[in-house]
Amino acid sequence: ASYLSNELGIETHHGTLESFAGTDRFDVVTCFDALEHIEDDEKALSKMEALLNDKGFLILTVPAYMFLWNRHDEINHHHRRYGRRELLNKLPSSLVVRKASYFNTLLFPMAILDRLVLARNRKSYSLDPNKSVNAILYRIFSVERSILRLTNLPFGVSILLIAEKRETP
Repeated sequence: ASYLSNELGIETHHGTLESFAGTDRFDVVTCFDALEHIEDDEKALSKMEALLNDKGFLILTVPAYMFLWNRHDEINHHHRRYGRRELLNKLPSSLVVRKASYFNTLLFPMAILDRLVLARNRKSYSLDPNKSVNAILYRIFSVERSILRLTNLPFGVSILLIAEKRETP
């Protein structure tokens, strides 16, 4: 947010859905890895849609596939993971999907390994990876970012959704 404000001069607001007034409207609403923490996700999506100006964009990410559910989800108080179709079915009808793709595809084999083998013996997860791990992840995400500009990915650990609010007549 500080980069957007200080470097690009873009006004930003952050808070909980409840912290925004019913009259607040924005050109972009983002929700990164947060929807899975909200018990009534459809109500939250409706509130996000209501915060958008006509032709405004909702950009969100969520964790994918309930079969990947593990201790990490429990520790972080997730209510669910999503399939792409399930997420799309929960969107308000005034939102037009511009992109809906899995991502973290290159990490998918590691997630499967973690779910099937490693997580059984793990009592906790580190939420603070070291600099080397972060550098490797940055490179992986950079490759996927280039791919996502060209096409959608068929599977992955997460889902990216970009939707645009229809103009009201």
